Amino acid sequence: ADIGTGAGFPGVPLKILFPDMALTLIDSVAKKTAFLQHLRDVLKLRGVSIYTDRAEHLAHAPVLRERFDAVVSRAVGSLRLLAELTLPFCRIGGHTILLKKGDISHELEGAQAAFATLGGRFLETRSISSDVLDGERVLVVVEKVESTPKRYPRRVGIPAKRPL
Repeated sequence: ADIGTGAGFPGVPLKILFPDMALTLIDSVAKKTAFLQHLRDVLKLRGVSIYTDRAEHLAHAPVLRERFDAVVSRAVGSLRLLAELTLPFCRIGGHTILLKKGDISHELEGAQAAFATLGGRFLETRSISSDVLDGERVLVVVEKVESTPKRYPRRVGIPAKRPL
């Protein structure tokens, strides 16, 4: 699943690289998901589901909650916010992979409690070569080790205003 996918990055390139992979794209903006539906049709991508709604809502849907082996998201907020928006979609034993930019050491330290609260455990960071993406980019990998409590994610706006 790609949460807050926007124009489909990184989900669509991953689907092109791994055509047998099932992919779910989630974004709250209908104009973006309409574009993704068009892109899916033009590229004839099979096994791609697209949802238009807030992650805070969709993460409580039984068909999506704790169903994905891997959940990705890029730069849509702090690690504490991203954890609350992504970990509820990830199955136990799966991984959430968050793309961040710059020095995140302080942010990563502050996110450890949020990861644990949401059923995750920080595994590692992996630097991305500037040949691949401009700027200092890093992938934060979190393993889902237990179920996310049912109350998470909280109502729309609350995770951003009061991060865990």
